[in-house]
Amino acid sequence: TWTIYSHDHFDLPEGLLRIGLSEGFELRLSSGYSRRSWEFDPNFFDGNGVDDPVRSNLNAGMRYLNVGIKSALRAEQGPFPALALVAGLSMPQTGTSVFQVDALAPDLALAFSHTLSPVVSLGYHAGVRWDGSVVTAIGFYAANLTVSMHRDLQGFVEVYGELPGYAPAMHMAGAGLAWSLTPDLILDASAGIALNTPGETESNPKWTTVLAPDLTAGIGASWRLHIW
Repeated sequence: TWTIYSHDHFDLPEGLLRIGLSEGFELRLSSGYSRRSWEFDPNFFDGNGVDDPVRSNLNAGMRYLNVGIKSALRAEQGPFPALALVAGLSMPQTGTSVFQVDALAPDLALAFSHTLSPVVSLGYHAGVRWDGSVVTAIGFYAANLTVSMHRDLQGFVEVYGELPGYAPAMHMAGAGLAWSLTPDLILDASAGIALNTPGETESNPKWTTVLAPDLTAGIGASWRLHIW
């Protein structure tokens, strides 16, 4: 089998700590452990006519720390959605060296939510971020439709993606379930699939295009603690 590029990314655990500082305002701290293995054929990329062997590697460790906030800007009123600002900074010199960012990397998004009916809600957000190594901004978006299937069970479908300024856009779709074991403990599971294959029609695709995922899967838990 001829492999141009393949990779497996595992992020476990991936943590987000949310600290409510006041009504409608929270501090966010996020990081996690990543294990990323990859294999590629350098002959497809270098074009130097030399038959090089397939290369592979494995990187594992803690990702950089992201410090952020979420602030409610407006409550939902009739046809007008609720609006919130989400912002963060990825911090250099944090995490395992292979996953560190070279400089402060900001991200900023506006998040909207609509209550469409007693059992259906719509949420969407759009924003921009920097990865700490490339000066070109990366746009991102997501939209999800959530349906209450039972008092303690919700299902959702979503589309999401990234629009790097230096590479083709990447688009994904997914679906999942969220189960409220208690008012303060929620379990969820989801899976996603790529809607496009960036760079597949290019004779000389950029490195960033091969990083687009084909399939994703995730499980998670959300636990709320009342401290004050």
